Amino acid sequence: MLAAPARAAGDLEQTLSGVHARMAAEAQAEAGPETAAQESNWLELQAPAPTLREGPPAQALTSLKTRVYGYLPYFSPIVTSGATLRWDLITDLIVFDADLKSDGTVSSWHGWPQAGLVSKAHANGVKIHLAAVLFNSASPGGEIAAFLASPAARAQAIHTLVNSIQQNGADGLSYDFEFVPSTSREPFSVFIEETRKALDAAVPGAELTLATPPSTGYRGYDFARLSASADRILLMAYDYHWTAAPNTGPVAPLTKGAFWGASTTGDMTGVLAVAPAAKLAMGVPYYGNDWAAESDQRNAKTTAKGKSVLLKSAIPNAATYGRLWDADAQNPWYRYQSSGIWHQAWYDDRDSLTAKYQWSKGKALGGVMIWALGYDSGVTDAEGALVGVFGNGAVTDGGSDAGADAGPDGGADGGPDAGADAGADAGTADAGTADAGHSDAGHTDGGAGDAGSDGGPNSTAAVSQGCSGSGTTGFAALALLAFALRRRRA
Repeated sequence: MLAAPARAAGDLEQTLSGVHARMAAEAQAEAGPETAAQESNWLELQAPAPTLREGPPAQALTSLKTRVYGYLPYFSPIVTSGATLRWDLITDLIVFDADLKSDGTVSSWHGWPQAGLVSKAHANGVKIHLAAVLFNSASPGGEIAAFLASPAARAQAIHTLVNSIQQNGADGLSYDFEFVPSTSREPFSVFIEETRKALDAAVPGAELTLATPPSTGYRGYDFARLSASADRILLMAYDYHWTAAPNTGPVAPLTKGAFWGASTTGDMTGVLAVAPAAKLAMGVPYYGNDWAAESDQRNAKTTAKGKSVLLKSAIPNAATYGRLWDADAQNPWYRYQSSGIWHQAWYDDRDSLTAKYQWSKGKALGGVMIWALGYDSGVTDAEGALVGVFGNGAVTDGGSDAGADAGPDGGADGGPDAGADAGADAGTADAGTADAGHSDAGHTDGGAGDAGSDGGPNSTAAVSQGCSGSGTTGFAALALLAFALRRRRA
């Protein structure tokens, strides 16, 4: 089991930056004010012509057998560089985001409502939701607590957001508050109930979704009560090892085996004990993290802050450097040397995403959530996993099994059947200096000062996913550190 450094609960609640929070801030810091040219990309959302059944707008007309919620942030490659949006592989599009202030006003709509986007979603049988976010700053923090403590601020936000949903013909409102402190547990539940009432009155049939941590260890979230008002709770089951983590390891470990200290399924099992499965959706990451490390062995100490890498780059990188498989976490990874320094990158691919989707299906969850659309452009791993578990059709091959990896049982990478570690001698050739390129999303973890290379081999698509907190296992370790709760450690 992995030990985690101690951290006070109060410090955690007041200063912790969230999974989606830092990347949004850093995207804005790096890119600067959104330009008209960038926003015009919203008009160019193209997709293959899916086979759609006839039916009224805003009903899921795809062949997917579950709800698939896909986040479309304003810094996605779909928006910034014209990557394809596959309408046929989602049922719900969450447009990220409207930025709330602690007084309940909206500081930025980030182009919402993008011209033609609502009608295009409906024409493709996809529901469209507006994400409204409020993130605590690193200093002084406390924005969420201040907002929730003010009935006037809550009322202002609800009025503004519900009016926008109504006026623009959207299908739902989605909240992302990172993170609600334990002292605000009651007013947060009240706020969600207030929103439910207002939404039902103004837009009958509109949906309310919430992005939350995947663990009951975050005491600000009363999952049982929230699930009574929300149509779906979107569990952000990722960033267990984040860019500033002290050790290398999986971003979204499905299981912990005998090696890792926590797992997504262990945490979500705790949520399932208090909330109906049909109200929950499992979040999956379309990104990984790359760290400089002391050695080529898993759980090695990191020697510098890492950089995140999108699946569009991580998967070809793994084919180049040798895909390894960690059987404890059920996650792929790869390693390489640059200027004599070891790097490790942990990510998700077809096999690991398939395992996650199968777990979700087996638990009869109410869907899955993707962070974020466009991060996998140019590779088919994520599409293949989604269709393989929840679809009726086929997706062109060429994903995680391309190149050096011969598949789950094949090749020098060890594959999923190779045990906990592929060994020190696999894929250790010096790769030379990495061609880091520039972040597709216009930002990297750590703010504008870190903008530029993502640290990965030939990777031109790095994006900060941020991380929630301290310790070696992200969400789960933080819950343990802050609240000393052991129920999630199945």
